Amino acid sequence: TNGAFVNQNRETETDGIYACGNALHVHDLVDFVSEEAAAAGRNAAAFIREGSKPVGRALPITCTGGIRYTVPALIRPDALSPGSVTTLRFRVDGVYTGKRIVVLAGDRVIFRKKRPVLAPGEMETVSLKTDELLACPEADRITVKLEDA
Repeated sequence: TNGAFVNQNRETETDGIYACGNALHVHDLVDFVSEEAAAAGRNAAAFIREGSKPVGRALPITCTGGIRYTVPALIRPDALSPGSVTTLRFRVDGVYTGKRIVVLAGDRVIFRKKRPVLAPGEMETVSLKTDELLACPEADRITVKLEDA
């Protein structure tokens, strides 16, 4: 995105520094910017109150098959609350028809969604269930890709 590299809390690679909104990538709707800013603010406040915590494994997100990037670019599943959801937002690199968005934790599919049309001008959103991520303790990465539907 040419923006900051953040985890699911919108924390950068430097402890205690958070980024959100159009500093990460251009959003389609101000509602997305507001949602992201609120989450980053909550997490920054928690960092100030509680300090840095050990968070376990980090799963980098790899994009293939037409996905340009994701925000966040890294998920720390052990730092997530059971029953919660992590939102990934991304854009594709071209116009695609008849595709399916697929997300894998390691080699296990944890999300699939058919999309009749995908285009670079429209941000895509995927909601990942924490319980699905925690059910894959062997996973060393998350992959987001497009495949034929």
